[in-house]
Amino acid sequence: MNMNLDLFIEIMVGTARNELEDIHAGKSPISKTGDFSDVFIHTPDRIIPWNKASRITNEEIGPLKDSIRENIRYQINQLIENGLEFKVKKNSTLDKLIKERKI
Repeated sequence: MNMNLDLFIEIMVGTARNELEDIHAGKSPISKTGDFSDVFIHTPDRIIPWNKASRITNEEIGPLKDSIRENIRYQINQLIENGLEFKVKKNSTLDKLIKERKI
């Protein structure tokens, strides 16, 4: 089976959808300027411009990356087991992972 790379990437990105939806849940600020330069986060020790604020906490990013990594491994293995043939750039990270059977 041959697969278009764009379709393959869409499948991979879709693996993170649930985790991202959980992080995205909640209220969003409203900006009168449209670029959020008028939005600030007030913390006990400082005021942070919205455009400079981290939107994902350290506690959220670790599990999110782990989940995405595991989902990508699973999806790639499923595709390979079902006969997917695709070209991988020689000596790329993906090529090395496949050769080492880490995915």
